[in-house]
Amino acid sequence: MPVFHVNHKLADFDKWFAVFKEGNPRKDREAQYGVKSLRVLRDADDGNHAVVVMEADSRSAIDQMTDDPQVQERFADTSLFAEPPSVLAGYEPIGDENVPEGGNSAFLVDQGLADFDKWNESWTANEAQRQELYDKHGVKVVRVLRDIDNRNRVVVAMSAPSRSALEGMWAEPAPQAAFSDSEIFQRPPKILGQFTRTDI
Repeated sequence: MPVFHVNHKLADFDKWFAVFKEGNPRKDREAQYGVKSLRVLRDADDGNHAVVVMEADSRSAIDQMTDDPQVQERFADTSLFAEPPSVLAGYEPIGDENVPEGGNSAFLVDQGLADFDKWNESWTANEAQRQELYDKHGVKVVRVLRDIDNRNRVVVAMSAPSRSALEGMWAEPAPQAAFSDSEIFQRPPKILGQFTRTDI
């Protein structure tokens, strides 16, 4: 089932999260529209920025829920929201989720692809080489997400000790050679942000 990343610009994260976790009217509206909140991703660089990951059959289910008058009334509460939430993208998860033990922080990385199929073929064929680099730099792949509206857009959630660890890994000769292949990459991967996850 697709997952949707819903952007939240908040006035007060802690106050909002207490209300969100308590679940009223969220849980009733989610049940009504066939939506399920899975987790909250809090921006490590901006404590009042979060992304809520929601599961739904379609984008229209998310839109119907967020357009509900009761939900709109909540969004208008300026003690909670700096601006109304908006959908960033919908994704099809690829493969299993692999959350490192004791780890709840990850970087979201836009892969900058030109061709998903060629990237996926290379990604699979070079798995052993990739794993060596991951081990060397302390990197783990948590989740691979493909945009449901643009199959060549892939975002990978990656656990790493730091932003510089990812950048150091990408500076290695093998990744640099891969990024220069214009049939696979439009540009090198780009870090969208570092987020701490809380499951709901």
